[in-house]
Amino acid sequence: GSRCVFSLGCVLYSLHSMGSVETAARMVRVLAGDELGFMKVVEGAEGELTTAKMIARFTPPIGNGGNRAYGLESMSMAMCHNGDVGSRSAVGVGRTDGSLQIIDGLTGEMLAECGKAKGKYPVKGVHVLRDTCDSFKMLSCTQPGLMQMHTGSFLDKPCTMVETMSFQAAAPVDCMRATRQLGTAAVGGDGRVLALWDVETQKLKWRAKVPDPDFLGLKPKPNVSSLAFLDTGDDRKVLVGGPGQVGTSNHTVMLFDTSAGMRPVQQMNFSEGTVTALAPNPMGTGAYVGDARGKLAFLDFKKFQINGVLKGSASSIRSIVHHPTLPLIASTGLDRFVRFHETSKRTLVHSVYLKQVGYAVAFDLTEVEQAPKEDGAAPKGDDVPRKSKKNRKADVTNRDENTKKKLKKKRKTEESME
Repeated sequence: GSRCVFSLGCVLYSLHSMGSVETAARMVRVLAGDELGFMKVVEGAEGELTTAKMIARFTPPIGNGGNRAYGLESMSMAMCHNGDVGSRSAVGVGRTDGSLQIIDGLTGEMLAECGKAKGKYPVKGVHVLRDTCDSFKMLSCTQPGLMQMHTGSFLDKPCTMVETMSFQAAAPVDCMRATRQLGTAAVGGDGRVLALWDVETQKLKWRAKVPDPDFLGLKPKPNVSSLAFLDTGDDRKVLVGGPGQVGTSNHTVMLFDTSAGMRPVQQMNFSEGTVTALAPNPMGTGAYVGDARGKLAFLDFKKFQINGVLKGSASSIRSIVHHPTLPLIASTGLDRFVRFHETSKRTLVHSVYLKQVGYAVAFDLTEVEQAPKEDGAAPKGDDVPRKSKKNRKADVTNRDENTKKKLKKKRKTEESME
């Protein structure tokens, strides 16, 4: 009987000691690029995003930052999950001066750079594909429509991108998106309709038809301000947003199906601002749409109409991204905040101030776990409770009194010695 009691006590003690240590929580990391070229890292625990904060700031490899010529115009995330090396993320970056880099999303180290950019035009779209954990392909497009393909290997240090292909697409280009394997690139811009290009053959694959004249006989000017593939593995369905017809408030969102013709299969008017950002959800049942007036809403593809508005944004939204596994989206824009919205309840979870205007945002899927905390352990860093203002004043007063006493004692000793 005594042995049973002793073993039961050991089991209870072990369970108590196991419960004293919290389980490590998975972290949600967001990388946000701003107008001065900095990349901000916002991190928070998966179930505690209300405590998310900016933990790091990566400076541009060119210069010391703080220059709008190095603004981070576009960003692409590439992951590889084979072994230890695969747990690190590679972030493709396109800047305002036309330069290209690939940055380690965990440390901010520059993994590769373009030897010499052609021209100093903004990069309007960039996509990175990692064939293996060591090699990569990078497709980019500048504002004048120059499409370039660069390759390289992370084993070479320093790694310099090698241009393997370049061709001229229709100019000007305001946005560019590519499929997952970089087989097809979609481009559009001011005065240009949606066009799909075959990257391998460097030829035009499909082009949308110019809108018909209105009831006055005026031809509307085509304008594509944002676009996105519904499925990055399929190039048939493309979602397009723009300011619509000139002189009207017809700011439209259109869904194109290349197998159904050159006209949109679905079309709707969206608010009164230019559509600036689009992010389809992973299920393919809808997309999140943001405009230049700060409106963020969910577009349901079943009826092709707005099915809920997400509040919190105060100005133009520049970028939206949906988490691949969690019901969570992140957005940034001219109000200099990164905002987290829960898609299931469509509520604002948290917002983090960045100090600069945000241009691009992406989720970093690098496996980072929160350090477990032991019960009774001394608080460190930000966990230390801050004293109240009254207590801080009392500390200063006591310190001054102690200093006065020491000086008085020192003077007395000096006088006695004399």
